[in-house]
Amino acid sequence: MERKKNCNETKKLKYLKGVRGITLIALVITIVVLLILAGVTIATLTGENGILTRANDAKEKTEQAEKDEKTNLSRTEDLINQYVDGIEVEQVTDENPGVLETEGTDTYIINSIEDLVVFASNVREGNTYEGQTVKLGLSLDFNSSKSYVDPFRTDYEEYGYDGELKTLLTSGEGFKSIGTDVSPDDITNENSFAGIFEGNNNVLYNCYMQYGDDNTYYLALFGSILNGEVRDLGLVNLDFANIRETKGASIVAGFCIRLAESAKIENCYVTGSIKGITNSEKASVNVAGLVAYNRGIIENSYNTATIYGDLKNENSTGGCYIGGIAVNVELSKAVVRNSYNLGKIVAKTKLGNAAIGGISRNISSGSTVENCYNKGELNCYIDNIDNSIAIGGVVGTIDDSSCFLKNSYNVGKIAIFSNIDFQDLLKVGGIIGVNQGKNISNGYNVGEIEVNGENALVGEIAGEVREDNNSSVSNMYYLKNTPFGKSKLTGNEAVLVTEEELKNLEVTLGDMFKKDSNNINNGYPILNWQCDPTMGN
Repeated sequence: MERKKNCNETKKLKYLKGVRGITLIALVITIVVLLILAGVTIATLTGENGILTRANDAKEKTEQAEKDEKTNLSRTEDLINQYVDGIEVEQVTDENPGVLETEGTDTYIINSIEDLVVFASNVREGNTYEGQTVKLGLSLDFNSSKSYVDPFRTDYEEYGYDGELKTLLTSGEGFKSIGTDVSPDDITNENSFAGIFEGNNNVLYNCYMQYGDDNTYYLALFGSILNGEVRDLGLVNLDFANIRETKGASIVAGFCIRLAESAKIENCYVTGSIKGITNSEKASVNVAGLVAYNRGIIENSYNTATIYGDLKNENSTGGCYIGGIAVNVELSKAVVRNSYNLGKIVAKTKLGNAAIGGISRNISSGSTVENCYNKGELNCYIDNIDNSIAIGGVVGTIDDSSCFLKNSYNVGKIAIFSNIDFQDLLKVGGIIGVNQGKNISNGYNVGEIEVNGENALVGEIAGEVREDNNSSVSNMYYLKNTPFGKSKLTGNEAVLVTEEELKNLEVTLGDMFKKDSNNINNGYPILNWQCDPTMGN
């Protein structure tokens, strides 16, 4: 029995060994099959024609198709804009966008919108470019994809643009200014431009900046220009608006907020729209075509942009201060020379102060406005009045006897829209709103003055002349057929002439005037530097 049992166990062991062998073989075969399947799967997923490769290719093709579609759409928009606006710029060929090319050791070239964006950021971050020149290599259009190396790039977050560059520059807040605003007394400030910006007679088209309560209260292409110069540059069809709904002043200008004593803007111009609006009860608006606060030199420059300032708050006690070229010309070395305004100026005020001038709202502290004129219309909407308002075709107010206003004229209409009793608080003059200066000479006014309301001080030359300050004007002329609302003052020493007499007064007006041989000013005398009928100057 024992032997038979052992024999059975031996047979069982042999059977189990056979089963294990079969199982092991099956396992090996299974693993091999799985490996083969895995290989096939991997190959299917990652091979040259694999699923993942195809998926990645599909993704890349989709992204490229989207980019191509954007590019084609952008090109179509370029063609439409070119047709509608008449603006055509060349395609940029900047090989290293965002890195300014160098010319020698101290000159940099801007060759694309990307370069301009980086340059602006550099100044905001502390590079003043003092002793250096930055040149605009070609005209650039913010609305045109031709002016970008890649308008859809999204890698400019470090420069303040988190998203597609062209979209952010043409919507929302838009372009971020070149540097920041500081007091011109702080000449050591490290966030203002102090070099030479050479426009090379090129143009920046469609520059867009829209600020609100969350932004700084100033807005301009440049913040401050200290010890520097901007020349030979046009800003065409700009759209600048600083709208403060709940807090703070609104200060806006085309070229810069502050121009320091040793700084200069020359051969520059602005077209488009510039708006300053505040709903704050105590804040003011300060709006200008070129410079808000000028302590330097503005020369051979002009504005055709529509300028709009609005004190929206019904209880506003702030001021509405607007100048076609500058808000203030405010130090003994400050000058506005050989410049003019063609842009319409619109001001809205409630109870607050207001001062508006076709060239500057105010000149003070020995500063000078000379060889300038205004052709732009000045409109002021007044709901009520509790403070003085001064409006002049050339200058709103002249603060003291050390100031100079010479060789100037106005042909722009001045219109006051209101039906209130002004109680002698509104002063309107064809040349000067309120004059406290002595050095006011050589010029004329032919602009219409229309005032709705009673008891305003309206004069063909000056609205109010502060004779207690020995104020005076000399060699100034006006037409007898100039219509007025309620005229109280003509301005002492102003001379009434006929149209024919005025058209032949170029010699009497002084050596800065000449006869209007090309009829660019309806036959009235023009300044010596006026020469191009096609510019309407």
